[in-house]
Amino acid sequence: MEARRGCSSLLITLAFVVSLLVGWLGTAPAAWAADNGFVVVQNGAQNDFPNDVVFSLQAQSPDQVAQARLLYRLSDDPVTYSDLVPVSPAVHVSTRFTLDLQQRYLPPGVIVHYQWLLDGQSGAKYATPWADVALTDSRFAWQTLTNGPLTLHWYDGDRAFATTVLGDALKSYLQAARTANAQTVPHSDIFLYASDTDLRGALAQGTNEWVGGQTFPQYHVIVLLGPSAQVDQVDRDVSHEVTHLAVDGATAELAPLPTWLDEGMAMVAEGETDPSYVSALTDAAKSDQLLSLQSISGNFPEDPNQALVAYAESESLVRYFTRVYGQNRLAQLVDAYRHGQTADQAFTNSAGVSASQFEAAWRQAVGATPAASDGGSSWVRVLSGPIDFLSALLRGLADDFSSGKVKPASP
Repeated sequence: MEARRGCSSLLITLAFVVSLLVGWLGTAPAAWAADNGFVVVQNGAQNDFPNDVVFSLQAQSPDQVAQARLLYRLSDDPVTYSDLVPVSPAVHVSTRFTLDLQQRYLPPGVIVHYQWLLDGQSGAKYATPWADVALTDSRFAWQTLTNGPLTLHWYDGDRAFATTVLGDALKSYLQAARTANAQTVPHSDIFLYASDTDLRGALAQGTNEWVGGQTFPQYHVIVLLGPSAQVDQVDRDVSHEVTHLAVDGATAELAPLPTWLDEGMAMVAEGETDPSYVSALTDAAKSDQLLSLQSISGNFPEDPNQALVAYAESESLVRYFTRVYGQNRLAQLVDAYRHGQTADQAFTNSAGVSASQFEAAWRQAVGATPAASDGGSSWVRVLSGPIDFLSALLRGLADDFSSGKVKPASP
């Protein structure tokens, strides 16, 4: 009798569980219906990084659908992209859209927010709820570690390696954010790849072979070569890149910094100066081959030797400014540039000297000849004020024109 009662109780319990499952499945979000009779049967996205993301939709409409469009946003970027997706007029809609990551590159860690919009032949508009898909690089078994606003993703090395790298990265990140007077410090992701081959697969096609990583401030993502056997170098590289992330990402709505200041701050964050940069700066100073401050405010030279000098100068300029005027004045210099001031205005308001006066003093400090013998770069400095002003003005106009617009998704 006890056995029969136990069996009966088990059957009753199973029946109850089954009834709960049936009820749950009946309300599961496999289908979604709007008040206007539009029913979403299936709405999903399949991530296959680094190749593509496939968005698919199955829906039923009260009238024939004449047009379908996929809208999507990328992480915190406010820009909305729109792609027209061909459909055959029908009340039963089954369509898909492929976002080719080889043509429209996106780094790992980006969250794609997407929504389908459909137009009925009657003029009615139908929309699916917004949904998300994360671009994860499933080729590797990632481990993750979070410290404050930073999350490190790695698959080579132990937790001690990750803890060391992330701890130093956080110090550099917060210091750069303070210097940039960032009002908010967004959460950011760092992806470390163990080999150059692995890294190449995660970067855009055609990326230069010498690139050891990239920072994407608009998405708060860093993709970097980071083998655990080279922990000291990885530590320096990550500290460098998070500085860019804090300066360029936390205040992205403001004017960009001159390249020498942006790169110089990132190089200082690495720690002690690399001996190769010391040699490059010393040789350039002795041979009167230093680049002018104005010339390294934009793109650095493509010539490898001159590029090395540009990086060496950038670090030296930032270290000299901080040594002479202090960290607080450096923050004022960054803020002045961020708000569109010219080079002379930025230096005058932060250090009390003009840009040319600062450059002359720095050249003397590194043992270079006076700037007047630079073969004509004095004319560049004379024009630097108007050039900086026009550049800042054009950047502002471009920002005003593009804000709030829906951009086409084509690269």
